[in-house]
Amino acid sequence: MSALMSFADNEISHMEDVRDLLRNIFIIFLASIAIFLVLFTILVFTDKKKNLRKIGYICLWAFSVVLFVFIIFYIMSTNFSYLFDSFHTVFFPQGNYMFSEGSL
Repeated sequence: MSALMSFADNEISHMEDVRDLLRNIFIIFLASIAIFLVLFTILVFTDKKKNLRKIGYICLWAFSVVLFVFIIFYIMSTNFSYLFDSFHTVFFPQGNYMFSEGSL
């Protein structure tokens, strides 16, 4: 018996939507890493003295962005229920993310 047989159609549909969303996020993540590595490599191997300051700025900005993202995630976690409902309303407007308690 397949594990999916125990889920309702709208639950399966939601899991497929989540899989597609996560796949797209992962592709964007990998593309961002590739672009960063290519640009960083170009900066390192062109004129090191001239680009040393640029490399420092890039590292500072990268750290700042990561810190900002962590702070935003921390703030969002303080009201998780509201964030959960808002997120699902935006990404799953068809409403197939609310399931009855007995369906679990």
